[in-house]
Amino acid sequence: MKLFVKQDFRAAELKASPRFDGSYDVLVAGLGSGGFYAAWRAAKLGLRTLGVERMDAFGGQSTIGCVCGTVENQRKTLSELEAMAKDAGFEAARLTTVIGAWMEGRRIVGLRLLANGEIRDVRGKIVIDASGDASVARMAGCRVTVGRETDHGEAAVSKAGIYRLPNGKTRMGYGFYRDSAQCGGEAFARKILGYAACDRKRLGDRQVVVKATIMGPREQGHVVCEDTYTLRDAICERKVANPIFLSRKTPLDLVRIDGDWAWENEDTIAWKQICGLSNFAFRAAVPYGTIVPKDCEGLLLAAKHYGVAHDAGGGLRMQVHMRHLGLAAAAAAKLAIERGCALKDVPYPELRALLTDASAFASSPHVVNVIYNKYKLEPFDAAAIARALDRPYAPAGDWVKFSPRGPGEDMAWAYFTCWKTGLAGRAAEKRSLADFLAQKMTGEWAAHYAVALGLMRDRRAVPALVAALSSAAAYDDRLKALAVLRWFRAPEARAVLRTIVADDALGFTANTVDGPRRGFAQDTRDYRRFQALSHALFGLKELGEDLSDWAKRPLVLACGARDAADLAPQLKKIAGIPL
Repeated sequence: MKLFVKQDFRAAELKASPRFDGSYDVLVAGLGSGGFYAAWRAAKLGLRTLGVERMDAFGGQSTIGCVCGTVENQRKTLSELEAMAKDAGFEAARLTTVIGAWMEGRRIVGLRLLANGEIRDVRGKIVIDASGDASVARMAGCRVTVGRETDHGEAAVSKAGIYRLPNGKTRMGYGFYRDSAQCGGEAFARKILGYAACDRKRLGDRQVVVKATIMGPREQGHVVCEDTYTLRDAICERKVANPIFLSRKTPLDLVRIDGDWAWENEDTIAWKQICGLSNFAFRAAVPYGTIVPKDCEGLLLAAKHYGVAHDAGGGLRMQVHMRHLGLAAAAAAKLAIERGCALKDVPYPELRALLTDASAFASSPHVVNVIYNKYKLEPFDAAAIARALDRPYAPAGDWVKFSPRGPGEDMAWAYFTCWKTGLAGRAAEKRSLADFLAQKMTGEWAAHYAVALGLMRDRRAVPALVAALSSAAAYDDRLKALAVLRWFRAPEARAVLRTIVADDALGFTANTVDGPRRGFAQDTRDYRRFQALSHALFGLKELGEDLSDWAKRPLVLACGARDAADLAPQLKKIAGIPL
């Protein structure tokens, strides 16, 4: 038996001998939104359970993280969780940290805990990692993917608070921070202190009632599991044989406060920037394999570091999703212990019978898998696509503000229909729609139809996309064309991409005026240059161009969200990204 600790985000062996003073059926590391329900359900199923929590309260983000709406909700939730824990009868070790994992080969068999300076070793037949940052999984030697592929950038970190408004009511608010906790404790602390002044400026006449006692990292790695669920799985309505829950209305809340979407994968770029689906949501059927790590036996996951990809994880990380993960992990632990089988071999029919939370499998009333707020929207036919695209560009609204349906929503939905048809449509359906779009690539709205055809991956769009970049089309239309053009790696785009980069996108953004905020960033000319340059540079990089000389040129783009940070260094990193 060997003890492994986490060092530099990896497992490192520590020479030690165990002194077990407790043996349990289930050990749960972390009692936040997922871990609490894992411990509660395991105890209700008759398993001797120990829950370990580094803070002095249950619920994590849903309680002491202030993601609860009001002070009243926070107090109510804390009280309810305490009552549930008492009723279930699981043992809770609070103010306790997991500092090591006991391993026998590839199997985790216990944890080393630290509380008030005292070390304690405990055995467990099954360990559930609900830490949120994959701490136990890392100690157990599991592979963890971090953020997006290009630069491992993760979703932004936030810190919530509950504020009292001038009318006396309380509501939740967020302060967002650019950097992930993956950068290391000391560096991260400096970043947070640097952004604190930004938070104070935004408060205005709001009074802080409660400030979260923990940070809110939206993403801290994803463990490599028996199954992985991606955004494309959701878009293409992947048939999942062993779902542990259905998510009926999931916004792609992948927060990047500077809007650096060009670094994301094609599906995220298509969703966020090309289609503009900000206030749309996707449905998902999350498979059981996403909570079973590939590299370790006896371990389950019940927090946001489970086996969803970076893109889908932007939405499938909410409190309700974590609760379903916890309930599923407890049920799987029960069956594995009773049957003496590996976690990956737990019989799904029996697992499904134990997943008794009705909300986990409530079906959506909508036929399609992407829905807009409360509206039912079926895929557009060709005539509806034409009505949506034969007009000037209009942005869709923001899902948080529940904007009413308008031209922007119809345009976004038209683009999405083309994108999804290209990905998952029948051959005859694809051919018919693509031919229609190709015929429409003339006249005033040629750029719109070129983007729509490009979303279908039809190379007939390439000449029109290239032409759009030098046309008098609106900036947003040209930016969409620039983003779609990257998918084709077309040599005929090289010259126009070089032109954009040659003057640092000054010509590309000429005659544009400053607009309202785009997400967190102010829509200035420098911000538009940043967006255009990021796609143009990636486009050239993907065509095999050497960007090292460009990266040495002086450039300042002080357009970062909230603090006007210089985003030019981010652009210059593209030169060194291996593709």
